[in-house]
Amino acid sequence: MTERGTKTLIGAFVLGALALLVAGVLLVGTGVLFKKNVKFVLYFDASLRGLVQGAPVYFKGVRVGKVMSIQISADEDDREFRTPVVIELENALITGERKGDDDEYNFMRNEEVVQDLIRRGLRAKLGMQSFITGQLTVDLDILPDARPVDPLSLSRFRGLQQIPTVPSSLDAMLDVLSRIPLEDIAHKFLVQLFGDLIHAHKGIGQNADGGDRRFQLVGHV
Repeated sequence: MTERGTKTLIGAFVLGALALLVAGVLLVGTGVLFKKNVKFVLYFDASLRGLVQGAPVYFKGVRVGKVMSIQISADEDDREFRTPVVIELENALITGERKGDDDEYNFMRNEEVVQDLIRRGLRAKLGMQSFITGQLTVDLDILPDARPVDPLSLSRFRGLQQIPTVPSSLDAMLDVLSRIPLEDIAHKFLVQLFGDLIHAHKGIGQNADGGDRRFQLVGHV
């Protein structure tokens, strides 16, 4: 290698090292290296068909994270199955301010704050991302009228704090439909329909017989 090529290589190496150093200083200064996105676990009673890994998570309509994993967890003692849904909230997308501190922070990282939010109605529910594809989302919101839940009674999943869930409007609609005796209604409708058709057929036959008799009387006269 020539002396000129060697100098060029050394210069490129020095520039690359300086770029990495600057990037490292910026990352350390912002604390990105030391702040992991906060995760929670959710348990839904409804079917999770349509909810996939990577599905968006919304808080009051703003996208703040994504679904990290969906699993099936079996309880060997009770022979029951649960479906823990792990979500991740991005630090940069959900922030707050503390008194006397100008720096923003992800208040969802504070378990006591989350517990207070749960007492005030923090709940998760499934949302519809697309009616065509059937893909679902996870929607977080504060629902003051939600059934009270003691956050300390909520179980953890691999150390993750749990956020309680509520049925979505779609689940409520399907539940109402499932309670309607559609089979009985259809049976009664068909019985009534066939009864009306038979009655109408008899009426047409009687009218036809009456017309024939009138025709015969007119011909006889």
